[in-house]
Amino acid sequence: MRIYIIGMPAAGKSTYGRSLASRRGMGFVDLDDLIVEREKMSIPKLFETVGEYGFRLVEHSALLSTIGMHNVVIACGGGTPCFGDNMQIMNKNGETIWLKCAIPELVRRIRSDSNKRPLLSDIENIEEYLKKLLSMREEYYSLAQKII
Repeated sequence: MRIYIIGMPAAGKSTYGRSLASRRGMGFVDLDDLIVEREKMSIPKLFETVGEYGFRLVEHSALLSTIGMHNVVIACGGGTPCFGDNMQIMNKNGETIWLKCAIPELVRRIRSDSNKRPLLSDIENIEEYLKKLLSMREEYYSLAQKII
């Protein structure tokens, strides 16, 4: 069994995923950590080196590699469901859960965690940015089998 956790940056995908995996006696994989391990470079460096499209191709490959994993909870990057057929792949090969979080709470978490989120720390109006991002991603997120 595979459970894919999706949602916006700072929604708590990794935190919730680890907790769910522990409660169910399952393994846990953070897709970003898997990418870093495979590519031998940080996510920001990868974006800088290959651009967003190149990153999404690498991410897609990492996602496909999870199909061979069993009894695992996978925390996906915020944009993972929005590229190509990633959402269909996750729905076909596991259970998908959208961890839905209100924008003000996302803003609070990002501001208190800015050292962990360098890609978001330079954005001037984080609330407006997140609203736009959610409006672009919501159609993909809403394809999840469960919403929490």
